[in-house]
Amino acid sequence: MVKSSYTITETNFMKLAIAMGRQGLGKVCPNPSVGCVIVKEGHIIAKSRTADGGRPHAETEALKIAGVMAEGSEVYVSLEPCSHHGKTPPCAEALIKAKVAKVYIACLDSDERVSGRGVKMLQDAGISVDVGLCADEARKGNQGFFKRVEANLPLVTVKIASSMDGKIALSNGESKWITGEYARRYGHKLRAEHDAIMIGAASVVSDNPMLDCRIEGLNKYSPIRIITDGKNNKINDIYNIVKSSHDIKTYLLYNGNQDERTDKLAQNGVELIKADSLDDGSLDMRNVLHKIAEIGVTRLLVEGGARLVSAFIEQNLADYVYWFRAPFCIGNDGLSAIKNIGLTALANKQNYNYVESIKLGVDLLDIYEVRR
Repeated sequence: MVKSSYTITETNFMKLAIAMGRQGLGKVCPNPSVGCVIVKEGHIIAKSRTADGGRPHAETEALKIAGVMAEGSEVYVSLEPCSHHGKTPPCAEALIKAKVAKVYIACLDSDERVSGRGVKMLQDAGISVDVGLCADEARKGNQGFFKRVEANLPLVTVKIASSMDGKIALSNGESKWITGEYARRYGHKLRAEHDAIMIGAASVVSDNPMLDCRIEGLNKYSPIRIITDGKNNKINDIYNIVKSSHDIKTYLLYNGNQDERTDKLAQNGVELIKADSLDDGSLDMRNVLHKIAEIGVTRLLVEGGARLVSAFIEQNLADYVYWFRAPFCIGNDGLSAIKNIGLTALANKQNYNYVESIKLGVDLLDIYEVRR
């Protein structure tokens, strides 16, 4: 079932399937974003990814394109085909009906409804199955899905936009705009690639943001918006994020009692979720993440403010940090990107792996992955 080595051609077909899957990130939750490539006599006859909204699945879409040509073909798929009946029939069943000859699967599905059952269904039907080609790359592409299924947590990306010296605003609170147009456009692209975006209530009050995706062609991919309000007293119906909550799904995570104010938020379209508190009365962010995973979020972008970002860093809940830096300094009286995180010994520091730097006009984006 697993080969010791693969040809360059086989590898390239699977890499294409994985790349196809990545195109659906932020558009398919709670489902994984899967890519499928169908090959016959060495030529690609069809390719597709999981459709927006999570269905139809990649294999179904690719088989539809291939039609009768799928018989006797080789199929490269970035995740094990599903084997259970949900809102759509199993993809493994569709591959069997299409009479494909062989299926290359990058990695198995951790969902207990599938996990090996898709492989068995194909093998029982006499189809040759190979598992493991580009497995690490495929898991990386769908790591939000795997983290939700395996740990009931979303993949968390923390985004920071600051001056060279790590300040996010002047002492008077002025912050628009620290980074330039190219960096801001990249930030909107990040929004489109995540299922949800999170912001603290204090940032809603100070900035009154929309948190939508404002890039032509990506407008429809604005993520779910999540507000955290540990004090349960800051947000009301005067803010843009509340006024537009009927158009873009919006959640308020809070730890107080439901009252007239929260009732009014709910009437405006905001969905309310109670979360646990820490001893100091602030929200337990790990519990918040569990709540978010339970509503189907696999990829979460945390945009601020500084107190919220610091909570994720202090509690070691971030998976990636995207740090946009503008080429100027604000000085010691500016507002820092990160607040006190309670570090009392360097031995206890959280380490990060440097991933890459991207120049965005005059600004620089540094990407880090948390080392665990």
